[in-house]
Amino acid sequence: MKVTDKEREVSAEMAAWLGFLRKAKRVTLQSIAETHATHRGNLSAFISSKGTTRNVSMEKLRMVLFDLGLLDGGMLAPGLHRWEVDEEMIDSLCELLNKSEFERGYVFRLGNGLRAFAVVQVCEANAVFASLPVESAERVASGLKSTEGGQRISLVDLDRAGDAQIQALWQTPADASVFASIQSLWTDEPLFRLPIEKRAG
Repeated sequence: MKVTDKEREVSAEMAAWLGFLRKAKRVTLQSIAETHATHRGNLSAFISSKGTTRNVSMEKLRMVLFDLGLLDGGMLAPGLHRWEVDEEMIDSLCELLNKSEFERGYVFRLGNGLRAFAVVQVCEANAVFASLPVESAERVASGLKSTEGGQRISLVDLDRAGDAQIQALWQTPADASVFASIQSLWTDEPLFRLPIEKRAG
């Protein structure tokens, strides 16, 4: 059966998101393969070939992506998404968040210069909390494009108190508590007092 250009495009996109999300969530291909009763090599080949080598059904691939937090069509599922992002993953991070048409967000740089964190509210029921290399903070802040009517991403340098609170939040295991704290950043009683913001772009 002939594969259409649209099908190739969908496969390539799914391969890219699978590669990004499993790294961002620090999940091994082996554990994914075991959960979904497939072979690690098949998943690896799908990712490395950018979707051209597919020995896994599209239905199973969609289930894998759903477990990693992505709905069919490339939109993020409701809930909190915690990601650890390396330098080479920044473009994919921005692309996925831009595709999700987020509402607002911050990129926080720790005062100690060791790390940065992106906190992005996609919608009322959906947020991303990502740990980033501090060198990537400006690139992320400028690479995220808010939708019409949304707020621009703000780049914020934290003080010592902010450092402690954002790092404590990152270590908090309860997603509901973390989600509530993230939402508080846009209320009159935020998790911590925000220093002067630096507008990205």
